Amino acid sequence: MKKLLLQAIVCISALLPLTQVQAKTFGDFAPNKKFVLTVTEKISAQTKNGVVKTSVSVPAGLPDYKVGQKIKFKIGQKGELIGQGFTASYKTGTAFSNAYGPKKVNAQTRTLPAAIISKEDVTFEPSSGALYFIKVKVAGTKSTVNSVTYILEK
Repeated sequence: MKKLLLQAIVCISALLPLTQVQAKTFGDFAPNKKFVLTVTEKISAQTKNGVVKTSVSVPAGLPDYKVGQKIKFKIGQKGELIGQGFTASYKTGTAFSNAYGPKKVNAQTRTLPAAIISKEDVTFEPSSGALYFIKVKVAGTKSTVNSVTYILEK
């Protein structure tokens, strides 16, 4: 019995280094990866009762970045994109980009973050992207939808 237990411990300890080397990534990004992208364009719009206005101020509850501002990002333990003032869940990844979105969408959801982060061809490092934020406000039969888009570059 002791011999069998000893063999099991040896096997498990031999596999431990392999599991550490083969850490899970999310679309080529490992958890705790950090990177910075700069806002190059900001588009803020509002649709209120079917009327669209552009160049409106960013509503409370959504990140209000400025053109030229550097945004720090981190990949969370579950692959989520964590930025200044928001978190978006990892949805899918390709060789060219990763997509992020809201964790859950239901009738109660009022603020939706989404993002696309593009990767460099050879290194798969973040090179550019876009952040999208949508905020919905419903009062009776009237609704207001604010959308804010940020274009990002390295």
